[in-house]
Amino acid sequence: MGQSPQTDAPDVIHNPYFVDATKPSSMRKSLPPWLDHFNAKDMKTLFKCSLAVWIMAVLMLIGPCLRAIGRATFLGCIILFITPPASVIFIQLMMAISVLLGCSLSWAWGVITMKAAVATWPQADKQARLGTLQQEAANTTNPLQYAEVQILNGYMLNTNVTITYFCMIGLFIYFMARLRVAYPKLILVQVVASIVTVVYLDAAPLLPTFDGTLAKVIVIPCSIAAGIGLVCNIFIFPTSSTSEALDGMRDVLGLMPEFLDAVVLNLKHPALDVSEAKLARLRTKVLSTNKLLGPLFRFLPVDMSVGTWGPDDLSILNEPFRQLTLNFIALIELHRQNQVRKERSLVALNRARADNDESNSDQRTAEIGQHQIDREVDFHLKSNHPSKNILIKESIQSLANPGEHLVEACKECLQAITEALSQAHAFRKNSGQSEMKQRHAAVLSKLREQSDTFMVSTSRSLPEISRNVFDDDELLRGEASIITSLTGLMLGMLLQERLFRLADAIDQVLTRIVELEEMRTKIRVWFPKRLMALIQWIGHQNSREHGGTATDLGDGLSRISTVTSLPPDLQTKPETKDPNSKSARAELARIQTPNGRKRSPEDRIFLAITNWLGNEEGMFALRMVVVTLALSVPAVVTSTAGFFYRNRVLWAVIMAQLTLVPYTAELLFGSLIRVIGTIVGGVVGMAAWYIGAGNGPGNPYGLAAIFAPAIVLMMWWRLFTSPAMMPAGIMMGATAFLVAGYSWSDTQIPQYGTPGVGYAVFWRRLVTVIVGIAGALIVNFVPKPPSANRHYRHLLSDTLASVRDRYVLFASSWKAPAPDLRQVAEEEALAAGETLLAISGPIQLTVLEFSSSNFDTGTLVLVCNQCMVLNQNVTLLLQYTTRLSEAERAIIIPATGATNENLITELMGVLSIVQQALKSGDPLPAALPTPLFTKAVAHAREQVAKGISRSSDLPCSFPSKENVDNEVMRNFMVILNSLVQLLAALDELVLILKRAVGETGAIVMLDTV
Repeated sequence: MGQSPQTDAPDVIHNPYFVDATKPSSMRKSLPPWLDHFNAKDMKTLFKCSLAVWIMAVLMLIGPCLRAIGRATFLGCIILFITPPASVIFIQLMMAISVLLGCSLSWAWGVITMKAAVATWPQADKQARLGTLQQEAANTTNPLQYAEVQILNGYMLNTNVTITYFCMIGLFIYFMARLRVAYPKLILVQVVASIVTVVYLDAAPLLPTFDGTLAKVIVIPCSIAAGIGLVCNIFIFPTSSTSEALDGMRDVLGLMPEFLDAVVLNLKHPALDVSEAKLARLRTKVLSTNKLLGPLFRFLPVDMSVGTWGPDDLSILNEPFRQLTLNFIALIELHRQNQVRKERSLVALNRARADNDESNSDQRTAEIGQHQIDREVDFHLKSNHPSKNILIKESIQSLANPGEHLVEACKECLQAITEALSQAHAFRKNSGQSEMKQRHAAVLSKLREQSDTFMVSTSRSLPEISRNVFDDDELLRGEASIITSLTGLMLGMLLQERLFRLADAIDQVLTRIVELEEMRTKIRVWFPKRLMALIQWIGHQNSREHGGTATDLGDGLSRISTVTSLPPDLQTKPETKDPNSKSARAELARIQTPNGRKRSPEDRIFLAITNWLGNEEGMFALRMVVVTLALSVPAVVTSTAGFFYRNRVLWAVIMAQLTLVPYTAELLFGSLIRVIGTIVGGVVGMAAWYIGAGNGPGNPYGLAAIFAPAIVLMMWWRLFTSPAMMPAGIMMGATAFLVAGYSWSDTQIPQYGTPGVGYAVFWRRLVTVIVGIAGALIVNFVPKPPSANRHYRHLLSDTLASVRDRYVLFASSWKAPAPDLRQVAEEEALAAGETLLAISGPIQLTVLEFSSSNFDTGTLVLVCNQCMVLNQNVTLLLQYTTRLSEAERAIIIPATGATNENLITELMGVLSIVQQALKSGDPLPAALPTPLFTKAVAHAREQVAKGISRSSDLPCSFPSKENVDNEVMRNFMVILNSLVQLLAALDELVLILKRAVGETGAIVMLDTV
């Protein structure tokens, strides 16, 4: 064994994951994230998207094209800002289909509505009204113009016709709004359909006769824009799902080396404090980047690409790469847990000192959760012995030298994987391909050698470190010593396990890559194989997809519906077909199914209907109908119809539809950034118009020239700002082209009711935007605002229910786990993890809304973080249960106390009470069986102290000095640590909720003990 590493902390720490880290003076200042995109890939994307918008703008500036397409040609530019060709080809195809589908559905329904509405007006009354109009027009100098103006001013309005339009169009809007919430990937269908239906709702009632081509003024530019976007995506720097997935995998791998350096530094200097906040950001970034790979892998079966690897080859890497990511996250979480342990011990010591001072002065005041806090402090004080801290330090430092060599090998392998992924889709064959393959095989061999060396070296050092842990019989010492020894030995073994698992996961990925490099040596074209993946992608509701429009339009809250499990059509079926075999999926479904009194079929049907009408989809759709019809009423009133038409108040109707979202927090934030985007876009549009046209009718060459830089700037905002700010970028582009487009159309195709040019268009646009947003806010707050705070609390409560059900599954099946237990555990963890990750950012917006709940934004963030810890640790319990043999399970699981009846009862009770408190906001009982983690540790110590493994008929003596370094012992430590961390997170969650909602039923006797 090598020499002990240097124990003194280094003078200067440059690694950013430590609290006292300092930036090296030679490091250049980095650009802000929204500006740091000066690379080849992002520049190609920017050029492609900007070119598409510019082409559409040029079509608007060409006179014959403008007259053929219509006055709303600029709408095509707005559509391209909503759906820029920045994603892979098949996602762009789906967006183009969505635009066409929205146009087709709304146009078809509008034609049907128009037919029905015209038929409701008696022919005799219509002819009489027309005759009156003809007589009035005959007395003017221009009868046709007079008749047209009078019709647009509402002269031919009829009550029966108007009611028919409002009823049928309102019904269409209702179902499209429900579709938007139920299937967020179809939001673009709803947006385009809403724009088209506004024409039938506000303009069609003014017309006395049927006009089947009324909507073409909007449908044609939208369709052309969809085609331009698709063509630009195909022929200008095309990207495939395969190439994007390879880039995404490289992005995930790029986050690992710096943290691995921090791991080595922490092994050498265990006293250094890591930054919890930076570890949390790293975990979120890894999970977010990895999450983008999900839709890309689902698109692989329908992907067409060029390269040495095909979609099927990349699918082979999906599972090992996922395991690599999970093991890396587990290593991050272990370091976070260690830092939390150190901080809690310090807090307990400080609290004990403060309590002693207050008790001496008789001025101690009880705080919320005092009973639980006192018990936790007492536990930490009893466990905080110098020998334990020494043992922790020695066990960690014993891993430093072999761990450093292993980490270096891991980093070389990560570099090799990144190199292979870069070359997999190169269009030119690499001349050094054979040398690259040999180099990759060499680093893989080195990794395996270092992994073996690491395990052998640590297997020698850990027994040496644990010399004070075991007695002369090579068994753990008595109760007093166990208190100090078990935790100290555990941390070193957990680090050993995590590093070994990470190295093994890297080994699996690089092994697959080396095999692919041997099989795939030529560049070829890979064609799609099946189309069912498209349908599965549309039906997958619970994740945010790369290139989707819901996030871009600011509709993030509506997409989160459940966390209990994956959709049934996406749940992977167990491999076994034996009807007598156990199924973890079926067992979990049984656990989740309530067994209370069943209602009659009539009652169930009635409840299903009322729930369908009153759920979040129904209430959102009802608000959408109300605001649309309410803002459209002036368009069908004779006294205001002309004003509505001349000032283009239909923009207010469209703005209200785009602004309205299911929950208040995002509505308020979205309203603010949309107003800002409108103002900025209006300034850009006026600048472009006056620079390109001056005071004249406009110069197409000057406008085309000035549009180019304006488009680039606005598209930069649209593509590279955070998802929360993307709606502002869309509004910026929409307003700019609306101002410039209407100004150009007004000078080229004069028509009654045009809003003017330049500033005249802008101020009308700004006023209608404010009116539309005001309408959305009114229908949102009356009669009761939909609270995002309440929505998130229900989601977090559902997460706790999922944790509870999975723990029940663990307790029910640990003796004989089903073959698909690990698979089900990972699927459930993925469903819950995606939801928690998706809401971790939008939760911050709840600070904008007024809520009657005691749960503020900070409390919800803390609860979400604890739910992530619970989700991870209950998953580890299920995963490691499947890794043990039957004999090992019989020893390890009971020894941890995870199946103790009293512990399970208390755990289920606390989880249920916390879950209900999150939903209702009711205060928690002061007397709860918390802290639970102290009971789990005490039970484990009791089981070990009894010598449960001394019996000679068991296959191994556990735990003892002989097997302290083997896999069984490591599995025991992982399971025990997962249980303790799960219970500790639940204890912390109880305190968080008590500080928010308070507690009742305080027992004075408990406070005085």
